[in-house]
Amino acid sequence: MAATSGTNCNQLLAYLPYELIKMNPKVWIGYRDMTALILSVYAKTGLETYAGPDLASFGTNHRFHYSESYFEKATMTHRAYQISLSATWSNDPWHSSPEDRNFHPQNGFRVVQSGSATGKLLAGNLTTWSLLFGTEWMPDLNDAVVFIEDAGAINSFTFDQLYQSLLHQPNADKLRALVLGRFEAASSVTARGLDLIIR
Repeated sequence: MAATSGTNCNQLLAYLPYELIKMNPKVWIGYRDMTALILSVYAKTGLETYAGPDLASFGTNHRFHYSESYFEKATMTHRAYQISLSATWSNDPWHSSPEDRNFHPQNGFRVVQSGSATGKLLAGNLTTWSLLFGTEWMPDLNDAVVFIEDAGAINSFTFDQLYQSLLHQPNADKLRALVLGRFEAASSVTARGLDLIIR
């Protein structure tokens, strides 16, 4: 588990002992920059990896129960489980004190194109994931349900470019579904703009 996020995990990829990692399975979990590590370990070893909280997130201690409960279900049990929406969401920095956090009611999923799908789950930060495009560390998109999120700095134009680059990867035409995480308030991605890009 990453202590917190960074900017250059992809520098490690050529130096990881993937065969040794495969023989000694561990939980690999993180988000944002850790996307490069979790997806490359999956691509090279076939081991399950997790897009999820880093260690710093566990230090928030304020309304973290939702994330903590799913962390436990994903990494500490072998039972299937259904994911329900959290009651609230926050866009405050992870290091904000409990008194400085602003929580908003959850309004549910927004569906651009309805349907159902099954497949292997691949997830991560799109900007970091794009660093793997065209490399030996890029996971196969065949029969994948892809979950992507991105940071506050992204805008509609950058998201459109990265999304198109994802669709240009081998076997992208065999994707089963695409699920997007909520964009941060600092981004300029709007619901209407997102509809236009996806459609």
